[in-house]
Formats: sequence, C-alpha cells, structure tokens
Amino acid sequence: MSRRAIFSVKAPLLRVTATCKLRSANRKTEREGVMNVISTFHGVREAVVDLPSVILNVTSGEYLVHSLFVEKPEPTFTFGCAHDTLIRQASKFEGHPCRLYQWTFPKTPADIVGHEPDDVYAVTMFFLGGNTYRYTVERFGAAGVLLETVRDVRCSSTNPQDIWPESVRVFFA
Repeated sequence: MSRRAIFSVKAPLLRVTATCKLRSANRKTEREGVMNVISTFHGVREAVVDLPSVILNVTSGEYLVHSLFVEKPEPTFTFGCAHDTLIRQASKFEGHPCRLYQWTFPKTPADIVGHEPDDVYAVTMFFLGGNTYRYTVERFGAAGVLLETVRDVRCSSTNPQDIWPESVRVFFA
C-alpha cells in the first residue's frame, strides 16, 4: 500500500550526512562526512513510498538500484554517505546531462568495506536553475527480482538557492 504526502518544507538548518565536500557561505563542514547545510527549502516534496530504512543482505546477492529522473537539463546532485562522501555525482555519469541517472549501490560486499553495518546514504539535490527530481530506491534479489520499493519521492523547486537531501538508512545483514 502506498502513502501519498505533499508538504512544503521551510527549515533553517538541515543536518545532512553524505554530501560532497563543498565549502561556501551556506555550507560548513562539521566533521568528516557530516555537514550542516544552512539553507531554506521552499520547494515541494511528494512521497509515494517513504520507508525510512531497508535491511539488505549483500552477501546473498541483494542490491539497491537508485534512479534519479530529472525534468530539466544540467541537474546537479551528489550521492554518498558519512564514510564515502562522494560515491556518485551528476557530472561523472556517462551521457551527462541526461534525464535519467541510475546506479547500483551496493552491488557486492566489496562496495561496503569500511562502512558501518547501518549506514545512511543520501542524494543531495541542488535546484540551481529550478528543477524537479524524482528519486527511487528499489531493493532487488540475487536473481534480479524486485523485492520492494524503499523510496519514491518527487522534489521540485524554482528557488536557485534550494538544496534538498533525501536519505535512506541501510542495515546490512
């Protein structure tokens, strides 16, 4: 059963884990891997599936597929965690800029070496030119069968200063 919630977020301080190591007037590194993003999000977030966490058995072949759909060209986003702050970023994808960015993480036990048994992974979306993002996280079994949708959200904003972190906690079994 899916839940649908639409809300506008206005937060003076968003605590973000797993963002890139950018430094500017509105971002400050608190400690390695954890950043405070001081920004107000004036956009809209619509959640169809919004599970806070997922249990993933990587040793039995389970993996997560992350998909980020964008409406406008030249999206800016990062994906990471506290231990690996920049796992993926928009500009490093083949074919960038494009409308669909998709990656598998973690795919093998080697992908999570050095990570905590429960880690928070986040996509941080920047709305520099105003954009709409749809982010999904799906858990697959070893045979490539979809087991569950963990996250399906849509975020949009026309404010070029807006930043939105979308995170999910992964427990490795």
